[in-house]
Amino acid sequence: STWLGEVSSAAEAVGRGDLCRAIKQRSEADTLSLSVARAQSALKRLDEDAATLIVAVREGRLGERAATTGHEGAYKELLGGLNELVDACAAPIRDARNVLDKIAEKKLTERMSGEYCGEWGAIKASLNKAADNLDDAMGQVVVAADQVTTAATEITIGNQSLAQAATEQRRAPPAEHDHGLAIDA
Repeated sequence: STWLGEVSSAAEAVGRGDLCRAIKQRSEADTLSLSVARAQSALKRLDEDAATLIVAVREGRLGERAATTGHEGAYKELLGGLNELVDACAAPIRDARNVLDKIAEKKLTERMSGEYCGEWGAIKASLNKAADNLDDAMGQVVVAADQVTTAATEITIGNQSLAQAATEQRRAPPAEHDHGLAIDA
């Protein structure tokens, strides 16, 4: 009864997520102890592989995936699902990073192009709108700079014309004024 109580207690602990209860197999025929120990071992590997993936994602290593080899059934499916979750998160982040990299290179025409739902779709819309507004603003700056250049050129030409006229006026002999007096000889 003590052996059955220990195996039962270990199985209950597994159900609560406690994987540390040691189980001693009485013999090769003790398949119950062996099964609970195998369940503990499988759950420990699952926990370790999931924890490794969580650390990688927290550290921004979005290219890493949990190892599914050595896992079976629902455990393998769970890790595969976590990998798919990371893929779903990494794709829009990479797309957004690509847009920001291009903007940093002063290439203002790049936009997020993936199909995203929910918050990812909202991020796409916001980033693309911000890039559109930046592109429009830079276009307006270029137009304004061209207008300033044109105005400065016109002012320079006007100043040169005035300076030339003033120079010519200083060089010209004074004009004689005819006051209407005629001298007959």
